[in-house]
Amino acid sequence: LGIFFKMPLPYIYLATIVALFTLQKHHDNIVRLTQGTEAFFFKK
Repeated sequence: LGIFFKMPLPYIYLATIVALFTLQKHHDNIVRLTQGTEAFFFKK
């Protein structure tokens, strides 16, 4: 974490935005996966 706080602010903002964006994309994929799995199991 020490290295993280020594970074210039723009890099910290950029890293945060990228992390949030990546999490959002993964979240969408996870939701889609769980919905598909539920539909698959409830069809039987």
